[in-house]
Amino acid sequence: MLLETEKEQICINQLIEKKKEIFTIDNDIIVNDVKPDVLRIISTNGNVCIQKQEVKEGKLILEGMIRTDITYLSDSENSDICTLNSNNEFKVHIDLKTDNEACLVIPNIRIKSFDSKIINGRKINVKTYLEVDFKIYENNNMEIIKDIDEIEGMEVLKKKEKLLSLIGTGSSRVQAKDTVELSDDFAGVMKMKVDVIDIEGKSSYNKVLIKADIYIDITYLTADNKINIARAKIPVMGFVDMQNTSENNIYNINYIIKNIIVKPNVEEDKLINVEVEVEFFLQAYEEKEIDIVEDLYSICSKVNFSNREIETTVHKSKITDICTIDQEVPMNREDNTIVLDVIVVPEILKTDILTNQIIYEGEMNVETILREGLNVSNNISKVPFRFEINSNKVIKGADISTDIRIVNNSYNIDKDHISLNTQIEFIVSIDESKELNIINSIEMEDLMEKDPYSMVIYFVKPGDTLWKIAKKFNSRVNDIADINNIKEKEKISIGKQLYIPKAVKSSV
Repeated sequence: MLLETEKEQICINQLIEKKKEIFTIDNDIIVNDVKPDVLRIISTNGNVCIQKQEVKEGKLILEGMIRTDITYLSDSENSDICTLNSNNEFKVHIDLKTDNEACLVIPNIRIKSFDSKIINGRKINVKTYLEVDFKIYENNNMEIIKDIDEIEGMEVLKKKEKLLSLIGTGSSRVQAKDTVELSDDFAGVMKMKVDVIDIEGKSSYNKVLIKADIYIDITYLTADNKINIARAKIPVMGFVDMQNTSENNIYNINYIIKNIIVKPNVEEDKLINVEVEVEFFLQAYEEKEIDIVEDLYSICSKVNFSNREIETTVHKSKITDICTIDQEVPMNREDNTIVLDVIVVPEILKTDILTNQIIYEGEMNVETILREGLNVSNNISKVPFRFEINSNKVIKGADISTDIRIVNNSYNIDKDHISLNTQIEFIVSIDESKELNIINSIEMEDLMEKDPYSMVIYFVKPGDTLWKIAKKFNSRVNDIADINNIKEKEKISIGKQLYIPKAVKSSV
């Protein structure tokens, strides 16, 4: 006989795989005809853009472009500094545990480093080390048994759980365009940093409004062979159609940069046109508190049911904090040596997650570009750092993702060192998950055997609870607690002697 149950529909967005891989992208870049020959490479920088991503036949396929900016010393009479900008396509395949093509991929892709080598004066080989860090989610619609019709002799163990039920997912592409004013005539991009900051989602008439700022930092070469910096912040907005959303929902928003274009303005030498295309990926959740039937048995009948363990996200939170690093970096230079640029790239090397605390250990790669007369050289130093974030949002064992970006980098130059003041913003996303015991359909049948005892003596063993003991001896939790004078049912001592009464059916 099937039991009548009360169920609740939820959608579990399960994290099924996390993976990090590093790929080497190899490209030859040709110096175009209007540029002089390459004598020495000063620096190589770039940005990664993802044009396409899909899951197919158990593989994640990523197609994109690496926008590479090379600064070099020319093989010319004045040894001018020149720039070379190139877009290089790539395609990588990553083996997955799932072949579900409808799964949701949340990628985090960054350029770890470059290795540049001169082949000849007109050709440069660039190896780009691309770090791909991603998560794979699958949606699982299910019915959870929250209650059972009252039947004589039935003992039911219920637990109240808070969890996140997925309302829906979606994406939105936005394009940011701006004209950036320069202080000098533009001659070429040396490096460009693009950050998407202050991302937020808000419900609006069966849509989710996504707002963010795109922050652009461009180091450029001037027409008179100097180095300057230009900055712009472009607000963007996108919409995702989604029913049944409300202002109380939780929005998890990730993004990829799909394209970056920088072009001189044809009408004004001190202006450049910048375009950035970004795709946002949205997951909308509803917080629910529901009763879940974890276990049951009957003192009158035999109960058959199946169950399974599922892991689900029960809470999402975000922390931001600033790490300030003041450090003197040694540097050997003569009085006539000019510091052209100081490039700082931070990297997290180790993360320890404790209760209420995250400890980061990392290092900053500090590259100082110097020029003495016609000679250009690089000075590279490693600056270690340690940073702690203390918050009651941090749960040991939670899934934690950390993004870092430099929000301020200033320096003072002395003869033998550079005094750095660097501020690194840590953006920490925390997913707290929990394993739930979910019961499927339940059937009852008459007991074939009757237990002859009226009471037994039992000594509590490790791992025992009153529920487990009552179920084992076909008794009731309340009866065991009453006869043994147990006030707190959740606390029983190992080795304690318990009297276990036999449960009987009501005669009423």
